[in-house]
Amino acid sequence: MIIVSISAVGAYPAYRFLQTGRFFMPSGGLNFLVAGFQINPHPSIDVRNLFYTVDFPSSLSRDQEIEKGMAMDDVLKLAQFWHDEGLENTAINRQAIVLGQALSNDGISVQANRFLYSLASIGMIIPHLMAGPERVIFRGYTARALFDHQYYYYQWQAWIYDSDYRALFVRFFDDGNGNDPVVAAEDGAANVQIRQAFSAYITTLPNHFRDPLKLGIVPPDLWIILSCLGCALLVRRLPIVPVLMLCVVTIAFATAFLFPVGNTRYAAPLLPLYILSTSIGVRQFSAGRRV
Repeated sequence: MIIVSISAVGAYPAYRFLQTGRFFMPSGGLNFLVAGFQINPHPSIDVRNLFYTVDFPSSLSRDQEIEKGMAMDDVLKLAQFWHDEGLENTAINRQAIVLGQALSNDGISVQANRFLYSLASIGMIIPHLMAGPERVIFRGYTARALFDHQYYYYQWQAWIYDSDYRALFVRFFDDGNGNDPVVAAEDGAANVQIRQAFSAYITTLPNHFRDPLKLGIVPPDLWIILSCLGCALLVRRLPIVPVLMLCVVTIAFATAFLFPVGNTRYAAPLLPLYILSTSIGVRQFSAGRRV
């Protein structure tokens, strides 16, 4: 697992080096600033003042950006402005990280938001409902709205929300997608290659064949609960399994909390482990009862 993780982290930087001659490892960089605004809907006075220590272009109103939150396109404009002022990429990333971390560490309520947000990255979204339905825990989303959002995309990314995903595929990779402000226009040749490579796999198989047991209706929290029960059965019989599960889940949660990010799609690699640990626990328990 460690070897696979290291290989996965280093594969793209190595490929990029071969193509461009520039080697650098993955870094949050500008994303820290975007994530900070997402997780902190109401920055404190101290954090607001920190933004007055850096230059802003005339095209971006500092107060308005702080109030509404900066999306990636705004952050890119700000980064380009800093670059035009003479800052190197390393300095630009460092400045964005400082501002983003200030937003992400702005009081207890923000830490609570980060905690709930990170739980989603290991597959726990029901705790969102315990935060109070009207509390804003993510910019533009109350706790209830964020739960609905996470639950919707959990089903959507599992390919069980709709029976036909071709319309979405066309939206991203067919001609004319440059008119969609949500989708960055790609090179025409690249679009053709992507469309040809993936179109055969966009199935229209009815949902009842994809998920005959209707397991997708259940929030992902169920698999965590079952995994905990399975690991509890293995504490004495096969302790290596709960120890490994604890390590993997702790690393995943800590990574999401420190960034911070939070989405059920990040829990996708953990779901098979939850199911596997549950199966091993049930098997060991059943074998013990037969003896």
